[in-house]
Amino acid sequence: MKNQILSVDNSYKAKRAPKGNSNIEIKTIIRFFVIVLIIFSVGFIGMGTYAIAQNNGFGLNKPEATFERKYEKLLITATSENGLDKIVYVWSNSNEEKTIDLDGETYKEEEVELPVGNNTIKVTIYDINGKVATYEENYEIEALAPQLSIEGSNGKIKITAKDNEQMAYITYRWDESEEVEIEAKEDSLAQIEEEIEIPRGQHKLTVVAVNSRNLTTTKEQEVKGVTKPIISVVQDAEQTQYLILSVSDEEAIQKVQFNLNGKEYMIDLSDYKEKQIQYKIQMIEGENTITVTATNFDNAKSTFEGRCTYAP
Repeated sequence: MKNQILSVDNSYKAKRAPKGNSNIEIKTIIRFFVIVLIIFSVGFIGMGTYAIAQNNGFGLNKPEATFERKYEKLLITATSENGLDKIVYVWSNSNEEKTIDLDGETYKEEEVELPVGNNTIKVTIYDINGKVATYEENYEIEALAPQLSIEGSNGKIKITAKDNEQMAYITYRWDESEEVEIEAKEDSLAQIEEEIEIPRGQHKLTVVAVNSRNLTTTKEQEVKGVTKPIISVVQDAEQTQYLILSVSDEEAIQKVQFNLNGKEYMIDLSDYKEKQIQYKIQMIEGENTITVTATNFDNAKSTFEGRCTYAP
């Protein structure tokens, strides 16, 4: 048998990729998956960080404060969208911190006294997640003289002296008589109150208030001392069903009002200028209660309360 040479058509030969192309394709696929994994990793890390930040309150703004001066006081307004925990403030002229505890409020106003002189207030605002904001504000307050008021009623005068910081003492005198001095008490250094009897007749009262900085306020006032009406209520010895009401006054009686067993009565004497009256009041059987108020033309009043049993 003769050797035969098989002829193969080149068009049916398997095509091979060019040398080196397969390595490039594999590297491209690997690079694509690496990039995708990096993107997913960054995304997951970002989401986790955001969640942690939100849980710790870092995603919210810090608390804020505004300050408004109102005469001798300072209005501090604190806000926090996350809820306020407390406000702490201290003045530069004092080492004493003051704390206002809150309970998650988002808005709080606090009014504080402005001390006299040039002082700086440091305010620290805390929210419920521990975020903190600190502010410093400077204010200058001129020293002021103490406030002084004189009020009279029912035969007495009430003197009130107040100061922003501390009172030292007050003095008072009637006409040209000797002064009486009253010092501030330890439990009320910023205010002195004193009530004094008004002597009978027309008098001039002079009051001087002195604070710890030796600033003074002086007031003079004309005062008329008056006496109160005198009231007497007794059971009639002969006609025991009656009470005898007697009222007297050194000047004149304006009116007498009384309540007997819940019923109101009034005797108007404004047109008569009587200094003394007597009036019979009939009781009911059993216990009777009576309240009497007498007023003179100086508007000084006296009151009487009593009980009486009538048994026929």
